[in-house]
Amino acid sequence: MPHASTVAIPTTKNKLGTALANVQGLCGTLTKDGVSRLHELLMRERPTLIWLDTSILGCLIPLIRRLLPEAKIVCAFQNIETDLVKQRLARMQLHYLPALYATWLNEKHSACESDLTIALHATDAERIASLYGRPVDRILPIIVSDRGSQPGNQINDVDTEEPYVLFVGSAHPPNIEALGFLCRRIAPTLQRFRLVAAGSGLEKFAPRFNHPKLEIKGFVEDLSPIYKNAAAVVAPIFSGGGMKVKIAEALMHGKSVIASPFAAVGYEVCNGNSIRLAQTADEFASQIARLGDDRYNPGSRADYEEFFSRGAGLRRVKEIVATL
Repeated sequence: MPHASTVAIPTTKNKLGTALANVQGLCGTLTKDGVSRLHELLMRERPTLIWLDTSILGCLIPLIRRLLPEAKIVCAFQNIETDLVKQRLARMQLHYLPALYATWLNEKHSACESDLTIALHATDAERIASLYGRPVDRILPIIVSDRGSQPGNQINDVDTEEPYVLFVGSAHPPNIEALGFLCRRIAPTLQRFRLVAAGSGLEKFAPRFNHPKLEIKGFVEDLSPIYKNAAAVVAPIFSGGGMKVKIAEALMHGKSVIASPFAAVGYEVCNGNSIRLAQTADEFASQIARLGDDRYNPGSRADYEEFFSRGAGLRRVKEIVATL
């Protein structure tokens, strides 16, 4: 159910409609009707601050400038979307071809014409500056709202089943790559621990990634019990973009995380106990073997509270808005 203050905007409903919108320079399933609806909304509300929470709506900036020349525009890059489109094309997903120019055009508007630009981390900021020729103004990492996990020693009332390490991620290509890595390279090395993978669509890959030490659960309605009983969370991610939300979610649940350097980009502020780096299969296996009996890491929860919680995000947003 939409929040009372939300406004429905017409969007494309299928791939053909999205491709036609891309030809018109529109991204994010936005349509010409959607732009008209936003035009009406802007004229009615006449906001003085507009926050674009994605870089693929940059085509709206010239419209906003024309209608509301005094309004300040903030654009938060959640990914380098042009690079993600290129990655999909490299995997021969050619239906993304119409999106390439439209995505680049929208991101260029966002980078060059906003009053203030935001990136998730320094690596993305450098890439945005390289692509579009304007330095990013602020860094604002991802924020994960606490959905009921509570700080404290959660080793109490955990199940007594065989200890496991957890991988969480839906069936996107980088996660499928990680699942194959876990099955072929990590599972055969495990002695004390086993692996559990959970995420929408992963169950389709259970026949391909079959190992006695790997359990693939697929979609799980409530991940909290699975997090609570995990000895740690693993993130062997080697491609994609942005920040890995599931790492912040693991920290929220007080879990130690074993992550590739690529997956840990944006989490450099965390202490070395909450996020431990591993690149090769041997390094992942070694880090898993060194795990103790504690299933709750207070340092992980502390990092979440300080850097990635809703409260931390609100403080940073207020600081950003105050500079405009």
